[in-house]
Amino acid sequence: MKKLVHEDLSLAITRKELKGIVQACLNQQFQIFWGFHKGTMILHIYNSEERNLLTFRRHKHYLELLRAQIISFPVLQVLDFSIQFTLKTRKRLEQKRKRTAREIYQEIDYYLMVLHEELTTNNQMSVQEIKHKLEELRREQKRLAKG
Repeated sequence: MKKLVHEDLSLAITRKELKGIVQACLNQQFQIFWGFHKGTMILHIYNSEERNLLTFRRHKHYLELLRAQIISFPVLQVLDFSIQFTLKTRKRLEQKRKRTAREIYQEIDYYLMVLHEELTTNNQMSVQEIKHKLEELRREQKRLAKG
């Protein structure tokens, strides 16, 4: 399996779910090691060939999964079964993409207003710069739409 890395996840995991993940990984003949670094908790799930890392931040009633580095397909299956990992990360990615598309749309809208003002003042230098910026934004918008 190709290495799967997810940054900035912010997925809430209950202690019960985490316990289920750990138990399922142990049943799959993986070993578990906990490490702590600068307020984060790092769960190492490994065997002789593969090392998977899950980074958490502790909260009062839950853990927040911040980062996941998954190399092993059985570990991914455990995460999917326990916390619907693939589904949640896909939804999160789609939300980020939509938010980015919305931001680009708003930026295009802004530059169109500025372009209108510059056209009324007949400032050709600014008009050309704004048109160039609008072309870049439109290319980025098309790239995001393709996925």
